[in-house]
Order: sequence, then structure tokens, then C-alpha cells
Amino acid sequence: MVIGTLNEGSLHHELKKHYATKDTLKSGVAARFEVPLEGFVVDIVLSDHRIIEIQTGCFGAMKRKMQRLLDNHQMNLVYPIAVNRRLIRVTETGEVSRRSPKHGSPYDVFSELVYIPTVLDHPNLQLDLVMIEDEQRLVFDGKKGRRRKGWVVASRCLDKILETMSFNSMSDLFDLFKEALPEEFTTADLAQVMSSRRTVGQQAAYCLRAAGVIEITGKHGCLLYTSDAADERSSVDLGGRRII
Repeated sequence: MVIGTLNEGSLHHELKKHYATKDTLKSGVAARFEVPLEGFVVDIVLSDHRIIEIQTGCFGAMKRKMQRLLDNHQMNLVYPIAVNRRLIRVTETGEVSRRSPKHGSPYDVFSELVYIPTVLDHPNLQLDLVMIEDEQRLVFDGKKGRRRKGWVVASRCLDKILETMSFNSMSDLFDLFKEALPEEFTTADLAQVMSSRRTVGQQAAYCLRAAGVIEITGKHGCLLYTSDAADERSSVDLGGRRII
């Protein structure tokens, strides 16, 4: 199996290989890689013509491509999230390895969905969150690595796929934690039930509101939200989807 590698990293390459191999074993037909399509190049086209787009970086870079392709093509948008990570610092004298104290969760995707908050409303899109264990190799660069005290990511490699979680709407994501919320809630409540930072709660509120899943009901020191009014509205107006 020959896989196209247009400016891609190791993690991107390994995920392409995973999706293509799974499809080939199922269908007996080899997947196609780096396929030109309507002015863009897509990562994979499977045997059933579904597009696989693997995004390890910013979703904002995908906006124009998705606007162009989704109306006529079914697509899986694949986003890997590192549940466990090994950090390897490469120095002149060797390598120093340690486990990262940070552990990713499905809710990390909200930090990317803020760029395209209504995209999951599109009937041709499926979001795949691939929960993984990975390895980051870091090299020192005093000019670029200010956030990491001079260390920058040189490569990111896949160690293991733990689970794939698939979602077809923003409501599907909300269902992961909806039942743990009070009737009226704040971004602090969202962050608490997701065991995440307040920033993630704010990003989730923005995405859920943009997609019509929750609504602002008032303000008591901070904005209050509910999902009840949004649920009632969507049950009446099934055709009012806003896409990207």
C-alpha cells in the first residue's frame, strides 16, 4: 500500500494508514490517497466514495474546503486527542523522556470547533474523535519556543489508538454531559461537568449556542444558559439548519 504524503507528519500518516487499511479489509478495494477534488486535495477517498479528512491542527484551515465539498460528498473529519503522551526532549547529549501530566478528553475538540461551530449540523459530516496515546519529540529553539521555555514540537507520532468516538451533530456532543447540568447553567458549570478549564466551558457554550443547542436565558453575575428552549425550537423547525 502506497500512501501519499503531501507535507504531512507521522501522526497524520499513521491515521491515514489506519482508516485506509480498515476500509480495504472490509471492502477488498484499495482506498485512494491525496485525491484532487473540486479544487482541493482530500486525504483519502474510501471504497464507498466517503472522504476522510484528518486534521491534527486548526479546524479553521478546513473551513473553505468543507464549505465547498460537504454539499456533494460525505465526509469524516478525524481529530486525534492524546489521552496519554510521552514527551521526549532531544538534546546534544541525548534524549530525556517523561510522561506528560496532561491528559486529553473529548471536550478538547471545542477549542477547534469554535472556528466552525455549526459544521456538525451538516447531514454529510461525521466527526471522529480518535483517542490515542502518542509521543512528542521536542527540540530547543529559543526564538520559536517561548510558550515551552524554548522547546518546540519537532514531531508527533502515534503509539496506540484507544477508542474512536463518532458524532453526527452538536447535540450528540452535548449528550455526553447534558444530564449532569442543572436546568440553568453557566460556563463554569459546563467546565465542571467536563472536568475542564473555564476556557473550555466558554468555548463549549459558544459552539452549542451557535448550533442552536442551548440558549441564553438571563444573567446573574454571568450569563445563564438552558437547553430546553433550544430543544423546543428545533423540534418545530427541523429545516432551519445553519451550515458553517
